[in-house]
Amino acid sequence: MSHQELIDELKESERRMRRGSMAADRDPERIGPVMLLLWETWDRYPTMRLGQLIAAVAGCNQFYMEDSALAENLLHFLGEK
Repeated sequence: MSHQELIDELKESERRMRRGSMAADRDPERIGPVMLLLWETWDRYPTMRLGQLIAAVAGCNQFYMEDSALAENLLHFLGEK
């Protein structure tokens, strides 16, 4: 799956969730691809601590940030967007 396909899939899942119901309906299949993207980013910047990386990527909006926005920010941080 390409990075763009991942983001598109995450956004569609988020749209379905907003139309439907609660956070309990989030697709657990989203976790692996997002974690791989996080790993890819952290592997490129190994001197950063995990907290530093997340703060740099997500800014102060970490708590409410959707997974698709985090994925897009990770790609931007990698220079791919």
